[in-house]
Amino acid sequence: MSRGGREAAKVAIVGAGAVGTLLGVTLCEAGADVSIVARPRAAMALARDGIVLRGEGGERRAHPRVVGETASLGPQDIVILAVKGHQVAAARVALAPLIDDRTAVVTTMNGLPWWFADGSPDDVRLARAPDARAAGLSQVVGCLVFVNVVRIGDGVAQHLAGNRIVVGEADNASAPACESMLALLRAGGFDAARSANIRRDIWNKLVSTAIMNPATALLRCCVGAVLDDVEARRTCARAMAEIEALGQALGICPLATTADHLALLGTLRDGRTSMLQDVLAGRTTEVDALMRPVLEIGLRVGVDMPITQALFGLARFLQPQSSTGGNASAEPAAALSSLNTGDMQ
Repeated sequence: MSRGGREAAKVAIVGAGAVGTLLGVTLCEAGADVSIVARPRAAMALARDGIVLRGEGGERRAHPRVVGETASLGPQDIVILAVKGHQVAAARVALAPLIDDRTAVVTTMNGLPWWFADGSPDDVRLARAPDARAAGLSQVVGCLVFVNVVRIGDGVAQHLAGNRIVVGEADNASAPACESMLALLRAGGFDAARSANIRRDIWNKLVSTAIMNPATALLRCCVGAVLDDVEARRTCARAMAEIEALGQALGICPLATTADHLALLGTLRDGRTSMLQDVLAGRTTEVDALMRPVLEIGLRVGVDMPITQALFGLARFLQPQSSTGGNASAEPAAALSSLNTGDMQ
C-alpha cells in the first residue's frame, strides 16, 4: 500500500514505548516511511538521537521522523496505535490528521479494543466514549504482538524473546489493509501470520493477560513465581476458567483450555508482565482498560466472575493515585533494572 505511486508505505506509529520502538526500528529497516508520534517533551530527544532496539544481535538504531503533534504529517497508509488501552481515548486527538478513507488503523493494545463488540447484540456492546472510535470498522486491523520486549526509556527498548505477530481485519473483509501490514512485518523479520478470526484470537490472549497481569503486579513477581505457588496458581486458573466460560457464552470457540494457558505461561517463567513493569516504575496501569470491559460483558450476559472481580478490585489500588485513596509506591529503580525479563504483550 502506498499513495501517489510512492514505493514506501507511509506508516505513523502513535507511541514510543516498548512496542512502538520495536515496530519503529523494524519497519524502518523494512523500508517504510515511518513517523513516530511521541509526547512533546520526548519528541525532541528522539528526533535527535533516534530510536534504539537492543537484543542478542546488538543494538539497532533507526532515525524515523519524530513529531509531538500530527498536523504536519497528513493522511497515512497505516497508523499503528502502540499505546495501552487506557491511553487510546487521549490519542484520538492525534489520530484525526493521520486518517482518511484509505488509512488502515492497527490496534496493538492488550485487552478488548473499542471495536471488539461492534456488530454484536446491544447487550454485549462495550461501554465507551463515542469519540474513542478511530476509523470505520472496515479500516481497522487487529494486531496481537507475541514478543517479550521491555521499555528502558523513551525510544529505547530491549527485545528479549519472541518474534510472532498475528494480524486480522476487524470486519473480516478489508484484505488490502491487512496484506499491507503483513508484508511490512515480514519484511522487518517478524514471523507474521494472518488470523482467520481476530476476535477469537484476541479473546484467547485475553484469558492469560487479564489474569496474569494483575496477579504478577499484585504479588510484585514474575510469572514463574506465581505459577510455583500452589494457591496463587489455583486462583489464576479459576479466574481464567471464568473468562473462558464468558467466551463460550458469547459463542467464541476456545482455542485452548486453562491447562494449555498455564503450560504456555510456564515457558515464560521469567516474563515480566506490562502491568508489573508499570507498577515497578510508578506508572499508571492498564488495569481498568484490561479488566473492566470483561466484567461489564459478564454482568450483561449473566456469567458470574467472582475471582476476576476480586483481582480487579484489588489491582485498582496499584494506581499511583488511586481514586479510592490507595497509593501504590514504586519499587526502587534497582529492583526494576535487576529483572532481566520482558514485557509480555
